[in-house]
Amino acid sequence: MALTLPALGTGPLLEALRRLRPSAADGFLLAWLVAMVIGGAGHPEVAGNRTIAALLALAVAATIVLASRGGPRWAAVHTLSPVVVVAFAFEATYPIVAAINPARWDAELLALDARFFPSVAEAWRQTLGRPAWLCDLASIAYVSWYVVPAAISVRLWLSPRHGGVEHYARVVVATFVLTWVGYLLVPASGPRIVDERIAAEVLGGGGISAWVRGFLARVDANALDAFPSGHTAIGLVYATCGGRLLPRWRVPLAAFAMSVIFSTVFLSWHYVIDLIAGALLAAAVLGVDEAFRHLTEVRSARLRPGPRGPGSSASL
Repeated sequence: MALTLPALGTGPLLEALRRLRPSAADGFLLAWLVAMVIGGAGHPEVAGNRTIAALLALAVAATIVLASRGGPRWAAVHTLSPVVVVAFAFEATYPIVAAINPARWDAELLALDARFFPSVAEAWRQTLGRPAWLCDLASIAYVSWYVVPAAISVRLWLSPRHGGVEHYARVVVATFVLTWVGYLLVPASGPRIVDERIAAEVLGGGGISAWVRGFLARVDANALDAFPSGHTAIGLVYATCGGRLLPRWRVPLAAFAMSVIFSTVFLSWHYVIDLIAGALLAAAVLGVDEAFRHLTEVRSARLRPGPRGPGSSASL
């Protein structure tokens, strides 16, 4: 859905503004980035992160402008850009989140797990006795979460139905931003094991597991992304939205989502309560999206001109 700007009068500048077609995904990203730039204003230690957030916001705005005047190539860049920018946005802004809200909620989340799921997490982590092959498969599933959204975006863009890309980007980016809001309100590290020597002993696995842990230590600097579980929320959105738009991918995407959810607790990245919150968030986003799509279709049907009756005449 493009956010069409209202009529603003005449003149070259106003005409240029009317040609802008920011998408809903653009709006979600810009709202988060601008909020981080403003929210971090009183924290000089994150000045560099505020600069990066401002530059990312300018990049989003630039793709909107270029798409309005640069032809199909820039329109394609604009369509795909939110999925690319979202990959960097939170890593750049998470130190701002940590500065804005210094509270840590791990004790409360752990207490909720102990109260409502006293034996689930431990049984989950000891599935089949934690054989090395299962640890390696879970590690592959966990890290695939970083690759699958790009693959879906490219596949949708290459398909004849280009509109699917914008719909997919809107739902995925909205879910990302809402999980980030959760990290801002309830910052927590989760039960992750930072020390590699302890992780190798406790989590086990073979060379693949060790490589994935090393990879995540290098590329995923965010240590406050436990609640809600982004892997759960966004994994379910990938599978549901991607499966709807790409029916042949439905079964592989469902298997992907289930394996990702399994890996989050099995590899000690999340509490069980994090997964429940992530699943509820995904259900809410998908429910609102479905209601919005239904309303849009109803409105389009009402605006669509009906067939002319036998007594009607063509305009001269």
